[in-house]
Amino acid sequence: MASVSRTTSSNEGRTTPEEREFREAMSSFPTGVTVVTTFHEGVPYGMTLNALTSVSLDPRLLLVCLASTSRTARAVIGRGMFRVNLLAENQAAVSREFARRGADHFAGGDCSLDEHHLPELPGALGSIVCEVDTVHRGGDHEIVIGRVLSCQVRPGSPLLFYGGGYGRCTLVA
Repeated sequence: MASVSRTTSSNEGRTTPEEREFREAMSSFPTGVTVVTTFHEGVPYGMTLNALTSVSLDPRLLLVCLASTSRTARAVIGRGMFRVNLLAENQAAVSREFARRGADHFAGGDCSLDEHHLPELPGALGSIVCEVDTVHRGGDHEIVIGRVLSCQVRPGSPLLFYGGGYGRCTLVA
């Protein structure tokens, strides 16, 4: 097992891993890939993310982490509602497009607005629609807890992110 050197000082005198080391450690944990979308003040917003987890079944709560400096984070919080599009294994290009900062991700017109007026990406494995419940600051991210309003799943396999690249899910018995 590789060791992580601790070279950066924190406020309390402890040391923490360098950013590169932390990124490397986290890249060894495979995650699903999603695109969070919203529609606020007449403009669609969206960004790729893999910081997503369920929080509670009663009530049904979902957590997403959005970069504090992103336009999408501001729009999600301002609108108070968002959609998590769960990407299918053939949607790596969609993930890359929505990961580009400052780009007009919706210029191609390949999405539709759902009954909540939220952008829904075609071909996604599924989606979860949430109303913002609470927002917490977490370093350089906004930790958004959403109350789940609806969810849907289609047959298929998810897009995974691992080691800085995309992969497929293989189930073992």
